[in-house]
Amino acid sequence: DFSTFDKTLKGRESHEKEKKRGAVGGEKEDKSGFFAEQIEKDFSQSQLVQKGNWSPDILEWNYFLFHSIQNQGEMDTFLAKSYVNNPSHGAETLEIRKKEDYYYTPKLDWCYGFYLSDAVFAFFNELSKVLENDVTHYPMLYGLKKERISAIFLPLLSFEIETGKSKHLNGGILNMSHFSFCGVLVALLEAKTHLNFFKSNLGISNIFFKQTVDL
Repeated sequence: DFSTFDKTLKGRESHEKEKKRGAVGGEKEDKSGFFAEQIEKDFSQSQLVQKGNWSPDILEWNYFLFHSIQNQGEMDTFLAKSYVNNPSHGAETLEIRKKEDYYYTPKLDWCYGFYLSDAVFAFFNELSKVLENDVTHYPMLYGLKKERISAIFLPLLSFEIETGKSKHLNGGILNMSHFSFCGVLVALLEAKTHLNFFKSNLGISNIFFKQTVDL
């Protein structure tokens, strides 16, 4: 694919100009420049597109989205006030009335934790006020400012109890890892292979295993 190869060459040309202006990524030229040349050499025949000092495109896309929404329909959808039901030509637009209309809501079988002290709660509450409009970037602080939140629960330890070996327990592992400090998967021994996969391939290290026969 010569178009891909041309892009690769253009990327290298751009990178050469970058190197002439200084070291890659602002590092000392004697170190980063040497390693950059070695990497370029290794990939010189790959026909892969090369980018130096690259910023993720998603940041530009998000900025464009935030600053380009114009009509009310787009705004209502962006702000999660409405959604398209079963997308198709002429699909019905419905009003979002509860969080389940907007996204899937996971549930943990058991969760143990504690509520933040009054002093910590008061600190966050004061922070929500001094941030003014910037508070919209922080859902918890926004909820405090609008008096929607009266207490903050810190999920410390969660449990998922699975009696079988199925895809369902995969969701349980992910939910515990993300929504609590640590978790315990209580299941048959055969289910431990699922947890081992997540540990070795997805970097999940805060979930532990307990075999049901040990209870």
